[in-house]
Parts: sequence; structure tokens; C-alpha cells
Amino acid sequence: MTSLIVETAEGIQLRRSLAGAGSRLAAGLLDGILVAAGFLSLVLGAVLLAGDGFAILNGIGGFILGLLAGGLVGGLVLYQIVFGLIWDGQTPGKRLMGLCLAAADGHPASALQVVIRSLVWPVDAFFFVPAPLGVILMAATPRSQRLGDLAAGTLVLAEGRGARPAEPPPLAPSGDDGPGALLLSPGLAARLAGEDRALLRDILVRRDLPSTERVGLARAALGHYGERLGVEFGGEPLRALAELYSFAEDARRGDIGAGRAGQSGGASPPPRN
Repeated sequence: MTSLIVETAEGIQLRRSLAGAGSRLAAGLLDGILVAAGFLSLVLGAVLLAGDGFAILNGIGGFILGLLAGGLVGGLVLYQIVFGLIWDGQTPGKRLMGLCLAAADGHPASALQVVIRSLVWPVDAFFFVPAPLGVILMAATPRSQRLGDLAAGTLVLAEGRGARPAEPPPLAPSGDDGPGALLLSPGLAARLAGEDRALLRDILVRRDLPSTERVGLARAALGHYGERLGVEFGGEPLRALAELYSFAEDARRGDIGAGRAGQSGGASPPPRN
């Protein structure tokens, strides 16, 4: 499987797997089945309204039936846009197949990119030369990009079956010999922005990566934030990273107090000369 190396603003490299044409076609088929089922339900309702038993509503049913007949493509485009926006680049088909839309650099796709890609989708799906253009382009381009991806500057990543959890699991209490809460003062909270929390969360929830790679990413992140915050992180890397993320989340909510600051644990101030 082809991989994409994503370098964050912090200089940390994340490896992402590109989705192949087969998994993308399967996701598209699943989406097509869902849309077709919804469309047929609406058509059936319109036919019933237009039937002899509903003579008063006959005009309304016929009008609805006409709209449905001419609006299937528009409905498919709207389906792509709505789910792409509310599910962070995933349609139900993509979610079931473990795929996710992203910008060409591996970062989350913007709303504009989702819209552009969706608007070009009918050309990919219905232009046959002799096979659908989207299939030909996915097989021919190095990153399996169809016309919509090329126009919007996007690609599709294989993230593993099902959506990754939105948040890492809660921290289990540390044992007597384990690292406790990080020795971070409330004043350091101002140095952690939204993109920092997003990066820490992304590493912590990536269960699809091999353990050694996750630990390596955690060490790289701790090295970056250790320099930036002026602290030294010790103990198990993923545990220390989870505690740092918890500290950042407490800072966002305004829950940082004296109880967290000053406790002994996985991070300590650098030694003074």
C-alpha cells in the first residue's frame, strides 16, 4: 500500500496510507446503495401520492416525481457534500471501509475542497471512456486521485476500519512507581494552541499504527514540546504524551489549578547550571 509522509508544523512526520482503487470503489458502491435506497423510497412515496386513490394530491405527487427524476445527480452531490462536511471527510461508505478524505498534503480537507470535489463527482462517475473516468484516473495516478481530487487538491487515506475515536481513552491512575501528573505550571498553558492539542490527539488515537511507530511519534512529539516548554519528559512516552494532552485539554477548559501544577511526575524542569 502506498504511503504518504505528512510533516506537521512542529516538524514531526506522520505516515499515512493511501487508499487504493478497490477500497474506494467498494466505498462508492456502498454509498450508491444508500442513496439509491433513499431515492427509491422518495419515488415510491411520490407514486403513491400521484395514484388514483389520492386524486387531490395527484398534481403534487406528479411534481415531486418530476423533481426526483431530474434531481438524482444533485442528490448524490449533496450527499457527498453534507457527509464530507459533518463527518470530517467521510461518507457512510468511506467510514465503513475505513477511508477518509484529506488535502493533498495529508492534512484535513477544507470545506471548499469538499465542495469542489463533490461538484466534479458526476463527471468522474458518469463519463465513460469506455470505463468511468474516475476509475481510469485512480488506476493511472500515483496517489489514486480521480478528477475531483485533482481539481480540489485532495486524496483519500486508508485509516483502518471504522472511524478513529474522537478522543484518547481517559488516563488510568498511575501506580506508586509510575509517572504521576506532569510538573507543568499553569503559565505554560498559553504556549499550547488548538493545533497542538490536535497533533497530540492524533498520535494518541492512531491505534492502526504499529506500537513501535506510535512510540517513535510520541518520543518525537515529546522532544519538540520539551524544547518548546522548557521541560524534560521521562517515563513511558505514550503515557507522558497522554498526560501532556490532558494538561492541554485542562488548559482549554480552564481547569488547571494548583492541584496539577507542582506534582511530581513524568516531566521536570531542566537542570539549572
